[in-house]
Amino acid sequence: MAALLLNTTGTNNTANGRVALEFNTTGNFNTASGVEALEHNTIGTDNTANGVDALDNNTTGSGNTALGV
Repeated sequence: MAALLLNTTGTNNTANGRVALEFNTTGNFNTASGVEALEHNTIGTDNTANGVDALDNNTTGSGNTALGV
């Protein structure tokens, strides 16, 4: 359980927080800041999530911005 744990070929991603972008594999240009922010993203690109659980359930969506708690 770590930020960007499963990243394989995704590039230009930034993750800060417990399990932020944990399941990202090939998604690019994502920014996640906060516990579980963008946690389930796998291939989505150009997403920005800031705050607890922001865009937590996004998996393949792109171009999203969300603020969590």
